[in-house]
Amino acid sequence: VKEPNDKESQLDLELTGRVAVVTGAASGIGLATVQSLLAEGCRVVGWDRSPSVETTLSPLQGISGATASSIVCDITDRDSVEH
Repeated sequence: VKEPNDKESQLDLELTGRVAVVTGAASGIGLATVQSLLAEGCRVVGWDRSPSVETTLSPLQGISGATASSIVCDITDRDSVEH
């Protein structure tokens, strides 16, 4: 059985320059998704109802040259999303 090297185990999803919105971005699966998308060169906007999303995503700026920004909102509240 051949073990994959680092290059073979990486997928090229061709996301460089694309924009993704990730909900629940402050922690858990949402944060892991943000990190994966940034590693692929995707620009990410992370939404979360927790204000910690701002401090959580800030240090991730520049991963693979991509940008991450954050918005504090509750996607179950229309006024919060439209604001």
